[in-house]
Amino acid sequence: MPQSTGNPTILFVDDEVNILRTLQRLFMDDAYDIVTAASGDAALALLRDGLRPAVVVSDQRMPGMDGAELLAEVRRLQPDCTRIILTGYADINAAVDAINLGEVYRYILKPWENEELKLAIRSAVERNRLVEENARLTAELAAMNEELERKVEERTQALRLSLAANLRLTEDLKEKVRELEGWDLLQKHLLSIHPREESLALLRQVIAMVVDCEAPVIWLAGEDGALVRQNGGCGGGEGGEQSPVLTEVRQEVYREQQGRVLHGDGLPRPLQDRFGSIVVLPMCRKSRCEGIVEVRCRDDGVSERTLHTLQNFLTQGAIALNDARMEAELPALEASLDSILDNLDR
Repeated sequence: MPQSTGNPTILFVDDEVNILRTLQRLFMDDAYDIVTAASGDAALALLRDGLRPAVVVSDQRMPGMDGAELLAEVRRLQPDCTRIILTGYADINAAVDAINLGEVYRYILKPWENEELKLAIRSAVERNRLVEENARLTAELAAMNEELERKVEERTQALRLSLAANLRLTEDLKEKVRELEGWDLLQKHLLSIHPREESLALLRQVIAMVVDCEAPVIWLAGEDGALVRQNGGCGGGEGGEQSPVLTEVRQEVYREQQGRVLHGDGLPRPLQDRFGSIVVLPMCRKSRCEGIVEVRCRDDGVSERTLHTLQNFLTQGAIALNDARMEAELPALEASLDSILDNLDR
């Protein structure tokens, strides 16, 4: 079994050696321990020998044990491991079997796009980290509660102090659980293509799960590059939509693809009595910015971890919007292709 460096371990399984080498090269500059196996049996042997990967990525079509069967067995051996399946268009039904049998985190169509595969791996590693930390915090919380019960009769004051720590852990755990639920909702959403409004509604929902805020305001870039406010979120003229301060901040965030946080005197006057801060973040996929999201928070500050989580949510949202746009453009592309083929036949 390969020696671990302390980095997250990614196990790739494919019966084609060239594909495994390609995947190794793709991730050679990333902080992962890459392990490969040329068959399902070889992968299971590594797991039984003590390998504990954060993510297992398996090809669906392999001789002997296919990807769905392998990931179902991986789920049984190491249920916390995040599972991804690589599949071709012809094997979509098999990918659905993998989702049902192995509770696969997501499937990726072959041939894959390198950046999207890298993003999927990063998201899967983050999900694995949250699952493991959730389990750790839950165990710590259970142990603390048992200790408190044992000492309640003899050390009342100590109980109060421990209870305060317990409550802090509980709030931290709740926050992490909300983050994990948001990740799961977005990743399940990305398993298929949805209309734009459905994706925007889900994005508002997962943001509201993590941040104490009103429904987020989403602005998407029109064909001329101007930001257009979408339905939903805060409404009415008193919401500050026409504020020169916010207008300038939105354009700056969209143009530079860098988030901004406003609070205190930096807030537009119509909003100072209602909100503690406003977070404006770009919604980008690769170098393309789909628009910006405006989160109006009741608190006067947002933690760096929360900002990082929100930005990752928005990256997933940008992917969903891009998929919806491609789906909408598909009929026109098909018509254009049919026209070209007709001309060739003549």
